[in-house]
Parts: sequence; C-alpha cells; structure tokens
Amino acid sequence: MSPSLRLLEDSLRSVADTVIKRLEPLSLHTSFRLGGPSRLWVEPGTLTALAAVVKGTEASGIQWMVMGGGTNLLFPDSGFDGVIISTIRLQRYSVSDRVIRAEAGVPLARIVTCSIRSGLAGLTELAGIPGTIGGAIAGNAGVQGHDVFTPLRRVELVDRDGTIRWIAADELDHGYRQGGIPSGSVVCAAEWAMEPDAPDMLRARARAALKERSEKQPSGEPSAGCVFKNPAGQSAGKLMDEAGLKGARVGGAVVSDTHANWIVLDGPATSKDVMRLIEFTRKRIHESTGILLETEIVLVRTAGV
Repeated sequence: MSPSLRLLEDSLRSVADTVIKRLEPLSLHTSFRLGGPSRLWVEPGTLTALAAVVKGTEASGIQWMVMGGGTNLLFPDSGFDGVIISTIRLQRYSVSDRVIRAEAGVPLARIVTCSIRSGLAGLTELAGIPGTIGGAIAGNAGVQGHDVFTPLRRVELVDRDGTIRWIAADELDHGYRQGGIPSGSVVCAAEWAMEPDAPDMLRARARAALKERSEKQPSGEPSAGCVFKNPAGQSAGKLMDEAGLKGARVGGAVVSDTHANWIVLDGPATSKDVMRLIEFTRKRIHESTGILLETEIVLVRTAGV
C-alpha cells in the first residue's frame, strides 16, 4: 500500500460509524460477480460520515468512486486501484404526507414496495428493477416510459468538499439513463412527492410489470441487465437479435438467448471475457447498421491493484 493511501486510511478510520476494509473483492458486490479487489473499501453508516469520507478522499488526490448495489458495473479482473465508497449501510427511509424519503443505499425495490403499501402512485411500474436509490437516480433507471424521476421532488447531494445540499429534481439535466448529477457530487438521499391511489390497483400494476419482465429477461445467471442503451427510435436488443448475436460467446460470457441486449455468465468467466464480447457485438452492429451502440453498463477502467 502506498504511503498516501495509508495516510488516507488512517484519516478515514477517525470518521465515526465507518467500516474500512483492505483489498475487498469487488466480485462480492456486483451482480456480474466479477472484479478484482479494491485497495480500500469504505462503508459510511450515516450521511454525515459519507460527507466526511468524500471530503477526505477527494482532498487526498487518490482515485475514488461511489458504489451502490453494483447491478450495472463491470470492474476489471485486476481490481480498483483506489477507494470504493459503498452506500450499503445508508438504509434509512420514511413516509410522511405522501412524501417518501430514502437514503442512497436503500434498494429501489424496497421503496417501490413501500409506495404500494402506502397507496402512493408513481414508482409502481419500476417493480423488479434492481439496484439502490443512489444508482437509480444517477442513471435515471426506468422502463417503457416510466423512470425514477417521474415523481421525484428533490435530491440530496454531497459535494467534493463535503457540503450536503438539496437540489430540486427539475434543476437536474436528466434524460434517458442520465440523472444529470453534477460531476463529483454524490447522491446521498432523495424525496418523491406521490399521488394517492388504491393499493390493490398498484399491486396489480406491479404484478403485471414483474410478469412482463420475467417473460422477456433472463434470470438465474449472473448479469448486469441491459448492456447497451437504446439508440434514438430503436431497440438495441432488436438490432443485436437481427444481427444474429444471440448465443455469441467469449469464454464464459454469452449473449442471452432470452434477450439479446443481456450478457450472462455461463460457467467460469472473467471481466475480460465480458469486455471482449461487448466490443465484438458493438463492432458487429456498427458494421451492419452504421450505429455505434453506447453502453448502459458502466465499464470501470482503472490501473490494477
């Protein structure tokens, strides 16, 4: 461990309610179950601790990133040569006067369930989407015309200097799979202003959304959801299907037979296998259609540990 990283570790250990681990395997924290170790893995237990960790890590000059549920991340086999700040312990949420507030580490599925039980509409169609609140907002998670921003009122951020502030949702330049979070800022909490609806009706809509998702998406194998964003007016999955890419394989990484825009793992695999398959499919689509697909999966590129 470098002297600067050791100094940062010593500093972060003074932050109350914070767990720090060395060389934590990232494969334990991603839905792909891939990725080497992170130099430091930090779990703040409160928003105040998160702010202190972000401020201290930013000031150190060491590479860092925030990680939620790890459902759309691909880390290198060599790992992450820096600090991963995990929101896994930021799990508080509440409902009051038709407003749901949740910290960044709360699973999106839990907030969807909470809204249904509380008879609040706006997030029901997102039933079954994995990941945490922080990641869902940063990537504007959604499906078929519904996204996490639809009833969103405001977002609480931590800036690089440790400042905690609220920003109105309509002040964020969000769009398709883009939350518009300012560079260097971290989502630490969010609030949704919801409209009342009958819980039975909401449950029915959630069941329909889950049924449709289960019929169209693979399940059981490690994956990270849709690999590519849909080009304007087109479907990335349809383009890949028409190009005959279902079943394409590199090592243990395979284009799903159920949904062509999903890469799943079939047997022993590496992050390199997935990366090579992503590049192969992107090249095939570009050659056949002239369209250069953009990844929805976040490909983390860093020097190894």
